[in-house]
Amino acid sequence: MKTLKETMHSDARPTLVYTCLGNAAITKHQNYIWRSLEQARRIVEPSLVIVLILSSAEQLREVQPLLQRLNVTPILDEDLYRASNDSFKIISDFRRVFFVQGVMIPHGNTNFNIVTTERLFAIHAYMQATNTSDVFHVENDNMLYMDLVDLTKRMHMCHVYLALARASHSHVVISIAYIRNASTLAHFIRFITDIYRLNRTRAIEHLKTDWINDMTIASRYLELFAGTPERSKSSGIYTLPTQLTKGNCCLCTLGNHEEAIVFDARTLGKYFGGDYWLPNSPFWSKEELVDPRGRLLVWNQTSNDLKIPFVNGIRIVNLHIHSKRLELFSSAGKGQTNGIGK
Repeated sequence: MKTLKETMHSDARPTLVYTCLGNAAITKHQNYIWRSLEQARRIVEPSLVIVLILSSAEQLREVQPLLQRLNVTPILDEDLYRASNDSFKIISDFRRVFFVQGVMIPHGNTNFNIVTTERLFAIHAYMQATNTSDVFHVENDNMLYMDLVDLTKRMHMCHVYLALARASHSHVVISIAYIRNASTLAHFIRFITDIYRLNRTRAIEHLKTDWINDMTIASRYLELFAGTPERSKSSGIYTLPTQLTKGNCCLCTLGNHEEAIVFDARTLGKYFGGDYWLPNSPFWSKEELVDPRGRLLVWNQTSNDLKIPFVNGIRIVNLHIHSKRLELFSSAGKGQTNGIGK
């Protein structure tokens, strides 16, 4: 298993980065991450580097054998911050101005508000310390269904530097993200810090919501820098395609045969897999930008006996499983669900 120093000299690209921050994250609050890691390892090329950023050295010792089995490289976030004066200053500035406005406590995780945003700072510190480019980040309750090498080529072809998925007009859910380099992500996280620096009242006024978090701040960020095709071309910041129609955007297709692809912010995973509070019922609300109602998942078998989901004839890159029942959406074996109750 690679150390931080060894990783710094690795030229492997792309890289898949997970974060599991907080003192009880991987052993209690987010232990479903193992299903996501297993899925990622079976989908991506064997040589592709998968990194997991943790907060607790004690937790790392406890789970290290499992990470080694999956060939996942663990790194502690504080080691990353100490590796660079710039990263240390950036995270210190954020922590100094951060406040909670709109409490989120999934699985009893009282630190969720800060760690779900701070993960972006940890990823930036990793990219800066290791000089890594072409990073994909997925949240821990996501299942990945596409190898990242071809996806990286498409990102370069489309001149993408940062790409995020929008769920609604007010929420950008960072279920999956592409980040070209550390300086690109630095621009985003400094924007986040600047929002918190406004103070509570002014931040609420600026974002036009009582909920100040990674989703609402990212929504404003995309509005400013990816609100139109012209802005995206100028900034290099893009919204990932989430619509269930075969569009003509550069990121809407992949490969020599121009296969249509779609990313899931949260809507598909909630509809086909249930919500955290209602895991046995399809969940959809009218604020969602995508309407999957009446559709089913279709699982097609690949040449290596893995199952890949499609909807409306479009290949799904990832599913964000809010119900945390990730095992129902594995590419391995049989019995993959077509949707709740199907």
